[in-house]
Amino acid sequence: MLLPDVCIRAKKDVTSIILLSKKPIEKLHGEKVLITTKSATAHCLLKIILSESYGIVPEYATENLTPENPVPGDAAAALFIGDDALYLYLHEKNFLQYDLGAEWYKLTGSEMVYAVFAARKNFAETSPELLQEVYEKIFSGLNAGIKNKSAAINSVLPEKKFTFDELNEYLGGVIKWDLNPEGLTALKKFYSLANKINLLEKIPEIKFAEVTALT
Repeated sequence: MLLPDVCIRAKKDVTSIILLSKKPIEKLHGEKVLITTKSATAHCLLKIILSESYGIVPEYATENLTPENPVPGDAAAALFIGDDALYLYLHEKNFLQYDLGAEWYKLTGSEMVYAVFAARKNFAETSPELLQEVYEKIFSGLNAGIKNKSAAINSVLPEKKFTFDELNEYLGGVIKWDLNPEGLTALKKFYSLANKINLLEKIPEIKFAEVTALT
């Protein structure tokens, strides 16, 4: 059951989920495409885009990928997410780059919801007070992070390969944290297309946990 008003979403370019390729994306049919071990959602998104936008099915292989050797061996392309993807998006110039957020927007005309906050139905029904506490911590934590974004960015700069401006643009312009009506519509599109190409057995019904919404 979804928690209301919180998610991770972006419209058009997401910059932290990218496909690096040695050849144009439309020529990847039957080719070896490496996918990161870090995200099942990104796997699903890539498969939807390649199938529905380009009508192709490559040979997928899961592998621990590194930015130092992003498309190794006989692979034609590789999927990265997170810090590695963002770094490659900003700095890698030797491969073709495909931003999956931009590709999703080209396919559907909508933004993409990359993560939701959810609770198991049993927990939501049997522990409503604890669920409310968890929800309040998540909601207030996200909002505190947004209000103190500069301090948060400065705290990680010594251990990250990014400039302040790069992280500020990503966290302040690209990524959104509120689950709005457009995001819910996009989530339903994602489920529907995943079901269409047999990545989901059935389209899940979106149900919200009963918590007191915060402002």
